[in-house]
Amino acid sequence: MLNHELGKPTILMDLNESVKFEHWQNTKVVIHHNSDCPWTKGLDGVEMLLPVAHGEGRPLSLNGQAIYNIAATYGTYEGKTKYPVSPNGSHIAGVSNGLILGMMPHPERRVEKRQGGADGLIIFKNGIKAVK
Repeated sequence: MLNHELGKPTILMDLNESVKFEHWQNTKVVIHHNSDCPWTKGLDGVEMLLPVAHGEGRPLSLNGQAIYNIAATYGTYEGKTKYPVSPNGSHIAGVSNGLILGMMPHPERRVEKRQGGADGLIIFKNGIKAVK
């Protein structure tokens, strides 16, 4: 997810700043349109309430470079938020390399109203639309 040599990991998912497992039902996530990402195309600025559940969800750069291709942030579009708005202490909720979307929130747990809402469904609809 960083500008790097193929096959070399550049991001580590570190312990949450709280150093505990965080399980939240309604975390505000703001989508960023990554120019090459079919999952987020046309969703720039869309706000969603998504569940999170992780103990190691804070992205850290392994090579000292800034993490780019941010696809989603916690709380605000600028992503200036920290714990407790962010469950892991990072403003980054998701990244994309243009094809793969990696997110710590769980959009798959919000695709039906009986799950507490269907906010996550739009991400999957975008992916399907891209391959049609």
